[in-house]
Amino acid sequence: MRPGSIIYDLAAEQGGNSAFSEVGKINTVNGVKVIGVKNLMNRLPLTASNLYAKNLFSFIRNLYSKEKKEFNINMDDEIIKKTLIKETQ
Repeated sequence: MRPGSIIYDLAAEQGGNSAFSEVGKINTVNGVKVIGVKNLMNRLPLTASNLYAKNLFSFIRNLYSKEKKEFNINMDDEIIKKTLIKETQ
């Protein structure tokens, strides 16, 4: 691999997928960083929850007008336009 590349070894605790993986450590070999993740399964739910909350907050904030201090559904906004459910008759 080229220098500057990163290997993020998700299986470091089970022996790893790289000969240079060490649990809980970041090793640099010939300019390639090898990251050995520790307790991956304990970290994923928190990370996923934080990312979901951030996305939801950003979406709701996009619907709110600070100037008018009210919700504003701007149909010219691509994100809002693509997330609306259209009623069919």
